Amino acid sequence: ANISASANLSGCSFNWDNGLGAGNNHIVSPTNTTTYTVTATSLDGCDATTDVTVTVNPNPIVTATTNPTAICLGDDANISASANLSGCSFNWDNGLGAGNNHVVSPTNTTTYTVTATSLEGCETTSDVTVTVNPNPITTATANPTAICQGDDATLTASANLSGCSFNWDNGLGAGNNHIVSPANTTTYTVTATSVEGCESTANVSVTVNPNPIVTTTANPNPICLGDNVNLHASSNITASSFNWDNGLGAGSNHIVSPTNTTTYTVTVTSTNACETTADLTVIVNPNPTISINASANGVCEGDVVWFNVQSDIPGTTYLWNTGNNSNVVQYTMNTSAYYSVTGTSPSGCQETDSIYITVYPDPIVNINPIDTSLCPNESVDLTAITNAQQALFLWNNGSVNQTISVSPTQTSQYTVTVTDQHGCDASSISNVTMRLEPTIIFKPDIAILCDGDSVNINLMGAVDYLWSPSTGLSVDTGSFVVASPNTSISYQVYATDQFGCTTIDSIPVQVNPLPDVKFSADINTGCENTVVNFINESSGVNQYFYWDFGDPASGQNNTSTYPDPVHIYTSAGTYDVKLIVVSEHGCESDTMYPNFIEIYKNPIAMFTRTADMVNMDDPTVGVMNESIGAVSWEWDFGDPGSGNNNYCVNMDYVYHTYSEVGNYFIKLRAISEHGCIDTTENHVVVLDTWNFYVPNAFSPNGDGINDKFYGIGTNIDETAYRMEIYDRWGKKVFETTDYKESWDGKVQVKDGEPQIGVYNYMISVRGMTGEERQYVGSVTLIQ
Repeated sequence: ANISASANLSGCSFNWDNGLGAGNNHIVSPTNTTTYTVTATSLDGCDATTDVTVTVNPNPIVTATTNPTAICLGDDANISASANLSGCSFNWDNGLGAGNNHVVSPTNTTTYTVTATSLEGCETTSDVTVTVNPNPITTATANPTAICQGDDATLTASANLSGCSFNWDNGLGAGNNHIVSPANTTTYTVTATSVEGCESTANVSVTVNPNPIVTTTANPNPICLGDNVNLHASSNITASSFNWDNGLGAGSNHIVSPTNTTTYTVTVTSTNACETTADLTVIVNPNPTISINASANGVCEGDVVWFNVQSDIPGTTYLWNTGNNSNVVQYTMNTSAYYSVTGTSPSGCQETDSIYITVYPDPIVNINPIDTSLCPNESVDLTAITNAQQALFLWNNGSVNQTISVSPTQTSQYTVTVTDQHGCDASSISNVTMRLEPTIIFKPDIAILCDGDSVNINLMGAVDYLWSPSTGLSVDTGSFVVASPNTSISYQVYATDQFGCTTIDSIPVQVNPLPDVKFSADINTGCENTVVNFINESSGVNQYFYWDFGDPASGQNNTSTYPDPVHIYTSAGTYDVKLIVVSEHGCESDTMYPNFIEIYKNPIAMFTRTADMVNMDDPTVGVMNESIGAVSWEWDFGDPGSGNNNYCVNMDYVYHTYSEVGNYFIKLRAISEHGCIDTTENHVVVLDTWNFYVPNAFSPNGDGINDKFYGIGTNIDETAYRMEIYDRWGKKVFETTDYKESWDGKVQVKDGEPQIGVYNYMISVRGMTGEERQYVGSVTLIQ
């Protein structure tokens, strides 16, 4: 800074402190704010001093940083500047310009300089360098580039920078070399990372050619020894080639006839040289060896021959020319014939064998007579007639003679067997029917009658009949008679059937007596709705009862099947009663008692009353008897509190005064000349004395006390109520017919606010007994 001194007197000399010395001008460069003092001396030797201060402002200390300090080519770095003095401004070179922060992406290592300027204009600079590392150049290869499914390829990665590491996708991980065997064409990506961490990627694809899918068939398979089979192979890839082993060579189809089970292998090659092999086994099953054994080679007609067939292969099934499918069979021989069987092994291979059987005819034999019938104690001769030579005879009763005589006691069958020179035999049967004594069937088998009845008796089982004794019978011969005996009896019948055989049988006829029907009743006279108990007094053991009470108006209740029934007669009149009784033997009898029950008509109790509701102001009710058919009657007013006045007898018209408030039932009991009774009743309500109160003032000021005008009473009929309010000029300002509605003092003037004054009211009310009253007065509205 340039400091200078001057004085008002000419010729003055100047001297400065701080080592500056004489002179009126000095150039100073203090490091801190400094005050300089100068002394001026006039020519007269007089001194004067003055001061001057040079203020020294500090330079800012600036710091420049980068994050990160080193980047890969193409990445960004954030450079920033800061100073120790607030308010500094910053300016960068390299075209960045102002600002304390900048994002840079240099292509080479670059140094950036920033200048910081304080508020006083003092400046300082600082440098920061961003190092730029190169990215590696990566190469990826596959050897080979195309494989067949299941083969391997080697992947190799390299970079132009030494020290790079490599990492592969598809789960391969680190390493520059990998052996892969993908199932499908796959692209692999490798990432190369330099020592400084810079990365680049490269891709390589391995093409996977599919192996052919081979389908092989053998038709048929399995086969039997000596049969042919067609071998066929196919591929899912067009233009594939086929090559078979076992000397078959090229081609997709071959016809073979192996002597043993053989496996054929075919190799299929696609146009991409991918191969697949497949095996096809042809199973060769042996044919069975079968043989037939017979129980006999020559037999009689009708004899049974057993055949047994065997095979050298277990599980062989058989089918005979007769349709049978068992290994052991039997046949009844009728004619000579060949019998053959085809054996089929479990694998379906077949072989056939046969055998010839000679059949001799059976002799012919008959018995004379063939069939006959005998009555008991008769006999018959039976003779065997045959065409057989050197015949032998054998009867089922043990005789070996050609003729036998028999006298059986029951129906029998006689058989003779004749045997010829071949041992063939034949039999004949003769049926000897033994006629039994005829069995007589009686319908009914036991006759049961009631005294005086008859029964029809029918006979079956013979053709001629004779009855004994003939007492009570319509006829004594024939299969039908009418029996009317007076007492129980047994009839014998002598019967002869169409073969002349006879028998004797009998039928009992039981004659049962009729029941003696009697009955009584607990009462024979009564009033309407009388219950009568009937008592059965019939003799004997009886099973069924049927009563007719002579009262058809009672519908289904007019009859009963109880021994001692009950019946209610609801209408006046005389009634005939009938009882039908059936005994334990089914014999029926009845009796009827005319005019057995007499029922009298009930009176009809009726009355009227002067009122059905009164109050304690006048609790008196009058009643009038209007009963029909009554000769006496009794009153009950339902008011025991009235003492002896609660009852009275035979008074047509009577008044009763009730003693207290309540609900009462007045009962009238009417009695006819025969003592029949009817009762009726009516309801009477006795209310308390009713009253009504109307206030003479109210104050609708909202204090909750006397805010509304209304009347209140007891025993009021709320359905017959009316209240009207008039102002002093006679204008109606309010009215209601709702007993519970009150007047709030508002009228249709001055916005409806209550108006102080005197108002007239007219209220009509009616008590619960029907008495009407009208209240007229005035009420004062105050605030």
